[in-house]
Amino acid sequence: MASETSTKSRNTLVLLISVFYFIAGIAVLGLFAMESASAPIHLLILGIVSLVTGYSVYAMKKWSTILVVGTLGMGLTFGAVNLSTALAIDAGMLFTVAMVGYMILLVIASLFALAQRENFN
Repeated sequence: MASETSTKSRNTLVLLISVFYFIAGIAVLGLFAMESASAPIHLLILGIVSLVTGYSVYAMKKWSTILVVGTLGMGLTFGAVNLSTALAIDAGMLFTVAMVGYMILLVIASLFALAQRENFN
């Protein structure tokens, strides 16, 4: 009974982590699509890698660890650069809170995914 409960909570956790990566990937791709004329190519790459990471975590693939670490590095860099730019030009509180929230959730999701890596196939 205890293993069934831990499996169910593990599956819920993995589902939440993968949903975060899917939503983040869609949001970044949406940002790229809205500003396609002036958007840098790294937005497209971050969006695609986030979507692939979401799938790999959901499918519990062994290679998702590499993608999680890569997405963490790219996402934190993306967030930090945008946050510093937003603070420099006074872009508004909503954007600043969104970037801080994205970076915090990215770190939390990455830590949980890396903690679950021994269960991946």
